[in-house]
Amino acid sequence: MGGYDVLAQPFDTQEVYRVVFLAWHAKKRRVQGSAERKSAPETAQAESRATT
Repeated sequence: MGGYDVLAQPFDTQEVYRVVFLAWHAKKRRVQGSAERKSAPETAQAESRATT
């Protein structure tokens, strides 16, 4: 988890699931956003070629 969230001991099962889900979801959004930013220039170039 790193610095994403702090889990108090003893662990509450539902709280562990919540923290893991939120961390996974945040990571997924970052990865998707990064992939979209990398492909955006290629898409713009392809669109400009199609219009000329």
